[in-house]
Amino acid sequence: MVLLPALVVGVSLAGCATGSEKARDEGVPGDVKVCDLMTAGDMNSALDRRIKYFAFSKYSYGENKPVLTCMVLFTDHEEVGDGLDIEYEYNGQTGYFGLPDIMADYDYVKAEVPHEMVSVEGVEGEGFTAYWKGNSFFVWQYPSGHLLAMSSSWRDAQGNSVDGTDKMLALGRSIAPIAPDVASGPRQKRTVYPSPLDSQ
Repeated sequence: MVLLPALVVGVSLAGCATGSEKARDEGVPGDVKVCDLMTAGDMNSALDRRIKYFAFSKYSYGENKPVLTCMVLFTDHEEVGDGLDIEYEYNGQTGYFGLPDIMADYDYVKAEVPHEMVSVEGVEGEGFTAYWKGNSFFVWQYPSGHLLAMSSSWRDAQGNSVDGTDKMLALGRSIAPIAPDVASGPRQKRTVYPSPLDSQ
């Protein structure tokens, strides 16, 4: 599982409200776009949770090598391991599964991790969901070799991990069609919403 690093403010998100202290208490407003991917309201509905804050960046290692990273924490579970991690990587590898190879490619993960193959209408490639070591995953490999990998976890009232792959699939089917275009957009320095500076 990728750990959320210390939140460092990058470029301010366009249209951020100054009332971020209220957003921290009540969650990110539903009309705010999370990581340039979808509104907080739509993401809340897909995951049956409420977003507390998120951080993201977009960059590229060169032509046709874009990268998007997005990390979300929720009001119900603020621990990093219970958040949502999204990566769109040009090199087709992910470190989310905790396998012996720190960064593993799609075929290696699929061979090592119990999974269920899934489809995404209108999107070329193939993918799967998996419930593995207490985490729920959605992974999609595009014909270009790019990899979309998403990870989160859910807990019951007793604090036990539960399978959330149905929710990850719902989210994945919304994000997989747009991730390549979003990642290929203008470079975005690491951005946090609400900004930690707003609470000072």
